[in-house]
Amino acid sequence: MVPTTLEVPGGNYYIKAFDGSTSAVAVTDNYFRIIASFEVDPKYGRSQTPLRLKGFALPANDFANLSYNDGARWVVIKDLHQADLKGAFVYTMLAPDLKEALPAKEQPEGYTTITFRMIVRSTGQTVSDTFRLVS
Repeated sequence: MVPTTLEVPGGNYYIKAFDGSTSAVAVTDNYFRIIASFEVDPKYGRSQTPLRLKGFALPANDFANLSYNDGARWVVIKDLHQADLKGAFVYTMLAPDLKEALPAKEQPEGYTTITFRMIVRSTGQTVSDTFRLVS
C-alpha cells in the first residue's frame, strides 16, 4: 500500500534492482500499479460543515467526477475536476443537508452516513468514502 503522502501520479511503475553490482540494464518486466485513492475530511459533523474531498494518485492532470448519495440517487457535485501534475486535488464544499431530501413530516435519524464517490475519467476507477452527518 502506497501512502497518500507520497504524492505520485497513478499508473504503472517498474522496479529497478541490482544484485550487488551495478550494470547498465537492471529493469524488470514486472511492474506495480498505483491506483487512485479518495477521502472525505473531516469524517463527521453537522450539515453545512466545511468539507475537503481529496483525491490522490490519479494519473497526472486527469479528471474526476465527484458526487454523493442522498439516499435516493447520486447527486453530482462536480464533473471533470482536474488533478495536478502529481495526480492530487482538493475540492472544498459544505456538507449537504439531507433534511431537504426527506419526504414531508419525516424526521432524520440521530445520524446519517453520506457516501461520497470519485470516478476517475481515464481509468473508470470508482472510489468512495463516507461522512457521518450528526444532528
